[in-house]
Amino acid sequence: MPSGRGCKLIGKLPFDEVFIEAISRGVPVVEVDRGNIKDEIERMWGTIVTRVEINRNRR
Repeated sequence: MPSGRGCKLIGKLPFDEVFIEAISRGVPVVEVDRGNIKDEIERMWGTIVTRVEINRNRR
């Protein structure tokens, strides 16, 4: 769903207790979770990197 600034949603993360654990330990969620949350965050990050590279090459 695009926003008013032309940004597109690249993913959604469901609530999971792993977020609370990561916050209480002071570490990134990907260091605590070894499952779907970690995989989805890594997929979203890959999307961001790809889009930045595409936009950089258009200049």
